Amino acid sequence: MSKLDQLRRQREQQHENQEEQLRAPATDVRAKSAPVRPAAPEPALVAPADAPVDAPRGAKESEEVAKGACSVCGKVRALSNGLVSNHQKGLGKMCAGSRKEPA
Repeated sequence: MSKLDQLRRQREQQHENQEEQLRAPATDVRAKSAPVRPAAPEPALVAPADAPVDAPRGAKESEEVAKGACSVCGKVRALSNGLVSNHQKGLGKMCAGSRKEPA
């Protein structure tokens, strides 16, 4: 049996399954014996007591990012595994210093 025959039979089977579902009476999907749980309470919008109030979220993470200057164009970029991140020199042209050691 060729691949085309297999695909044709698969489509025919899917079509038959769809027709059977349309002919079958609509039933409630949810089981009637399933317990109904109340909605979860809304989380409180109060900051924990030990969290600093004036520090925005993610401030600590952004301070830990190492930066280095590109050896070709001199742009200051973030370092990834000790290499300068990818960046473009112009419109769609990658800088030759991308993914190289910083200057």
